Amino acid sequence: RDRIAFMRICSGEFEAGMDVYHMQGGKKVRLSQPQQMMASERKMISKAYGGDIIGVFDPGIFSIGDTLTTAQDKFTYEGIPTFAPEHFARVRQVDTMKRKQFIKGINQIAQEGAIQIFQEFNTGMEEIIVGVVGVLQFDVLKYRLNNEYNVENASQRAQTELAPSLPSGSDLCKQYIV
Repeated sequence: RDRIAFMRICSGEFEAGMDVYHMQGGKKVRLSQPQQMMASERKMISKAYGGDIIGVFDPGIFSIGDTLTTAQDKFTYEGIPTFAPEHFARVRQVDTMKRKQFIKGINQIAQEGAIQIFQEFNTGMEEIIVGVVGVLQFDVLKYRLNNEYNVENASQRAQTELAPSLPSGSDLCKQYIV
C-alpha cells in the first residue's frame, strides 16, 4: 500500500526530484513524484511555492512534525505536541492468521499520530492496549484496520486509573489498566 506524506512548503521553491535533508532521519532524501490533491483528484506537479501543501511518497521514514531542508545551516522546527490519551481499549485481531497485517496496520496508524500503543510488560503484540484522545478514534481505528489492512478486529474498552503527574523516574509514577 502506498503512503503519502503531506508537507507544507514553508519558504522558497520546491522542484520535483530535488534532494532535501531529512533532519530527524539524518540523511538526504530525493522527493520524486510530488502531487497536489483536490477532492478525489490527484495531479503530478513540477513546482510548488511557499504556502503550498503537497504530497510526497513516504517509504515509512516521515513522521508528523519532521523537518526537510535544503539550507546549508541545518535547523529543526519545534515539534508538534502529543496529547496524553484519555481513553483506552484492548485491541486484538479476530483471525490469528492476519497477525502480520494487524501489526503493520497498528504501527502505521500509530506513526500517523491517530493512536498511541501501549503493551503490558513481557507480552507480545497478540493483544495491545491503544490509547486515544477522543472515543471516535476507536471507530477510525476499527474502520481502517478492516478496510485498509483487511483485518477484522475486536476491542474492549479498558477501565483506567491514572496516577497524578510525578517527576520522571519516580517509583510512584505508574499507570494501572484493569
